[in-house]
Amino acid sequence: MKLSPQMTPEVAQQFKIRQLVENWAVWRDAGLRDKFRTVSAGCAVC
Repeated sequence: MKLSPQMTPEVAQQFKIRQLVENWAVWRDAGLRDKFRTVSAGCAVC
């Protein structure tokens, strides 16, 4: 799914967060450490 021009900024932000969490879980479970590290490296609150 891609961001739609009709999405409000709040919905777009929620969508991006959901994608981040889903990628994190898939990469963690698949053992893809290089990709997994990119999630925490870009975290503003970590």
